[in-house]
Amino acid sequence: MSASDVMALQGFAGNRAVSSVMRSVAQRVPVTSPDSSETLYNATNAAGQATANTYGGGTDASGAANVVKYDMTRNGDAGVTVTVRIRFLSQSRNTVDPTAAGSPAGTPALGTLLGAPTEIPVTDPDNRRAWATDMAAKAVAIWNGRLTLTEEPEVAAAGGPTGAAPAAAPGAAAGAPAAAPPAAAPADAGVPAAGVGPAPAPIPPPKKLPVTFASVPVFTIAESADSQIIVHPSSTVAGTPGQPIDAGNYYVNKGTYSGDDKVIAAHEYGHLLGIPDEYSQSNSQLNALIHQAAPGGAPSAGPALDRASVHRMVLNSLKQPLVSALTASIAPITTAIRAQKAKVKKALVAATKAGVVDPAVTTALASMLAARAETGLAPSVPGAVAFETTRNFSGTSVGGGAVEAGFSASALSTTITDAYMKALTGAETAAVAVEGVGNVTVDVAGSVAATTAAGGAQAAPSAAIATSAVNAPGAGAPAAAAAPGLPAIAPPQSLVAELTGLPATWDSAGSLLETGVTPAAFTKAMVGTLKSADAAAAAFAAMPLAPGVRRKKAATMGALYKRAYNMVQVASQNAAAQVGGDLIDATIKPTLTASVTQLTTTIDNEVNRIMVTPPAGVAALGTPDPNMTAMVTAMKATLDANKAATAGNPGRDPMGASGTGSAPAQDVTYSYEGLMGSSTKNTLRSDQFEPIVTNFNGKLRLPAERNFKAGVT
Repeated sequence: MSASDVMALQGFAGNRAVSSVMRSVAQRVPVTSPDSSETLYNATNAAGQATANTYGGGTDASGAANVVKYDMTRNGDAGVTVTVRIRFLSQSRNTVDPTAAGSPAGTPALGTLLGAPTEIPVTDPDNRRAWATDMAAKAVAIWNGRLTLTEEPEVAAAGGPTGAAPAAAPGAAAGAPAAAPPAAAPADAGVPAAGVGPAPAPIPPPKKLPVTFASVPVFTIAESADSQIIVHPSSTVAGTPGQPIDAGNYYVNKGTYSGDDKVIAAHEYGHLLGIPDEYSQSNSQLNALIHQAAPGGAPSAGPALDRASVHRMVLNSLKQPLVSALTASIAPITTAIRAQKAKVKKALVAATKAGVVDPAVTTALASMLAARAETGLAPSVPGAVAFETTRNFSGTSVGGGAVEAGFSASALSTTITDAYMKALTGAETAAVAVEGVGNVTVDVAGSVAATTAAGGAQAAPSAAIATSAVNAPGAGAPAAAAAPGLPAIAPPQSLVAELTGLPATWDSAGSLLETGVTPAAFTKAMVGTLKSADAAAAAFAAMPLAPGVRRKKAATMGALYKRAYNMVQVASQNAAAQVGGDLIDATIKPTLTASVTQLTTTIDNEVNRIMVTPPAGVAALGTPDPNMTAMVTAMKATLDANKAATAGNPGRDPMGASGTGSAPAQDVTYSYEGLMGSSTKNTLRSDQFEPIVTNFNGKLRLPAERNFKAGVT
């Protein structure tokens, strides 16, 4: 329609009707919110507690303030598009700690952007413009297809033809009888009976509007943008002092960050929409998140979260004392395993000899060798592989050498204690299911473990618990006499005693030695080793070389056979070591896991006794271990102190919108497992989109429509 057409229609139908028609076709509105900063507990004070820092989200057009800005476009009933225009520029950050000795006066905080941003050159060596364009596309890939705005269902009107008596006539006295209904008229053909009207119009189904997220990159300062992000070159390593990845700073070289690029980009894009971080929250701040996300009337998750926190704190503080106790008592375990060395060596040598000539191994070797040899040597590759895996291969040397190395006392001690620490850490880091939110991990700071180190406040009770768990009192003693007619009571067996007896099981038919150390197991391990080596070589080959430099390939028969020999030896030795290590791991892991489960049950019981059981019921629980009581009591006191310190700021953002608020150091922090938390999962929740829903309902909802709500997949 032309402007004159619209004006004519307005004169005929009215402004409101025309506005409604135009809005139902397409409308774009800008959205602005005051803050999109991030708060990260990624700093540690001298006591080992987690402390908070604030990092920038998007900035306004001048780059001076954190803001949330985006455009929201409604395309009739086809859907909604949320678009963020991101200006990518270049700027450096401060990497000098202002609190360090010798720092110049006036040094800004770590991570502060220095000077004014500049445009990324078109000829940038890292091609940061192309990199940023790719990241902008990756940022929305995880969001799209996840959110739908659904119109709330129509609520049926109260009353209606329910058979109730008709209302009194207007002006009738209160309590007067209702007027008698009129006499029924004679029925005429085609005339509806009295009181019967046309059928009500069907209620249309609620509208569903899929939401598409867009991220549009711009690269000049003059161009309009909603947010501004600095792209740091490959020479700047993310994760080093002053260089955290956040919503305002992206890095070509992600350094110590191990996450997937697209997940990191998607997380930071969430901040540009105004969604805050959901990790590193104090206990009170996490509860603020829970209460916002949970459905109305949901019970508080606070008490359950408190118990989980104390449990994890106790377990964290006991890890090192437990491992130290096992290390101090490990001699009989390693001796028992080493006594089986000859049997293991015999089985592994046989598995190595048979597995190395498996077609899966020789095919992988031939493919890799051909890629590393000149084209003219291709016909000789199969022969070189055959020679190095048969006539020139010593299974005794490879398999026997792996057993000698892996079954030394020091190697076995490391293997067993590492497996124990892994089992303990797995129990400590297991997620806690929080109603209304999802899985949350409890992250215990180093200050907690420090209490059980030498000289720590909980060193004595933790050492006693560790000694009891690893070397149960009375283990190995004769069974105690019992009352007549009852069986004797055997003392509990210690963890050391249980582990010491495990290698003897390898003597039986169908044991782990017989089923685990096989040619098939060796073949699988060697193929995996070769694939890893091939992937590493491919990555190296993709690296650019200086002009005129050429990658060296085997050009002679001698070089071909030498390369084949090295490939076979390295891969087979690694595979043999893996198979031998897997035997030990499979043997001891169930016992270690059972021991940790028993420990966590003991901790749970004491936590519940102290934090749940009313005083009247304590006596019925029996006499607790005083050392465990001391540990749980101490950790509960620490958590209570943490909560008291944050009581003055119970909101979700401990630093406040300005980033200058108070965020007391914490001994325990928390991470939501979803996309805006630890990002271990890409989970999103409907409550995270409330700002978008509110803006849509206020600015893009049509007059005849009911409010919309968020639906997330």
